[in-house]
Amino acid sequence: MRAVRGFSVIELVTVLVLIGALAVFALPRLNTAGFSAYGFHEELLAAVRHAQKTATASRCEVRVEVSASGDDYAVTYTGAGPDGCMAQPVTAPGRGGNLAGSAPAQVDINQGATIVFDGFGVPGSAATIEINNRRQVVVEAFTGYVHD
Repeated sequence: MRAVRGFSVIELVTVLVLIGALAVFALPRLNTAGFSAYGFHEELLAAVRHAQKTATASRCEVRVEVSASGDDYAVTYTGAGPDGCMAQPVTAPGRGGNLAGSAPAQVDINQGATIVFDGFGVPGSAATIEINNRRQVVVEAFTGYVHD
């Protein structure tokens, strides 16, 4: 008796149909621009919240500068507040270094802002930061509530 070699036509057609279905449904979802925008939005939201908490804990003014032209942000102490408040960058929690970052290549900051939190965590004014004309980071004026 001869050994059977290869695949049957039904098996080949089934594999081709499955590959076609994956190509139609799965590949368009692998667009990383959406993931990059979401990740940067969450990073910026966390940085602004951390700046507010740092201002409250240290009683020093903390400035968050978000630049639309450079697509980046930086968090620094302004130097205002009780003795011991020096103008210097805020340290990033968990990773060390300065609390600053840049948007990935596919992400644009459409509307930047400068937010200054006083020693009680209250901003000088309301601010809205817009990312990719879709996502926002909003800071409320009198409460300092940071949300999206």
